[in-house]
Amino acid sequence: MLKKVFFLTLVLIPLTLGLYVLKSFTKLKTLEIKGGNTCINQSEVYKKNKILNQNLFILSEELLEEKIKEEFPCTTAVKVTKDFPSTIIVNVQTSEVIVEISDKPFSLTSEGLVTKSQSGNNLPKLFLPQEVTVEENKKIGSEKVLFALRLLKGLLKSDFTPTQVRFIDDIDIIVYSQTEAKAIFTTTKDPNVQVDSLQSVLAKAKIDASKISQIDLRFNKPVITYNK
Repeated sequence: MLKKVFFLTLVLIPLTLGLYVLKSFTKLKTLEIKGGNTCINQSEVYKKNKILNQNLFILSEELLEEKIKEEFPCTTAVKVTKDFPSTIIVNVQTSEVIVEISDKPFSLTSEGLVTKSQSGNNLPKLFLPQEVTVEENKKIGSEKVLFALRLLKGLLKSDFTPTQVRFIDDIDIIVYSQTEAKAIFTTTKDPNVQVDSLQSVLAKAKIDASKISQIDLRFNKPVITYNK
């Protein structure tokens, strides 16, 4: 009997000690965020989920993925993986941020989601109508602002490099380019059609594009004004 007790003691003490060391060794110490992390950061994930020093063996990747997607609406996809002994890697895909809101510390994604501005992003500036309010991690409800974002998304792929977007009235939008040329659009016509028309004008005027002062896309045929 004493031999059995002695034997079990010899087995259990190292096992218990090993489990204790393993448990201490596998606590979360580092969280790495990879991918489109314009609206998600390490400290916020720690703060919202209280996972720092949590044991990796009992931490659920699926549950953390769901929480991050819920807490950060800008995320379109989240994949959490464990990198033992003490690291979690969060691979994130986010909505594309395409414009900064003038006079506010926020940016907008192409879908109209409001996110905190990041320094050095060099995005065009959007001057919101006075009646439109914004709140971080909420979507813009204004249809004309959403139209402007669809328009801007197309312009960013064109030869017209936008720097400012302003609303002339309830239906018309003016966009300033890097060369100080202006393009006027209307919310009554398809934004992609108007961008294609603008691109066609710029392609035809490739050599003398710098001489263009304004392109008005509100009519059946673009109206072009040249610098004097």
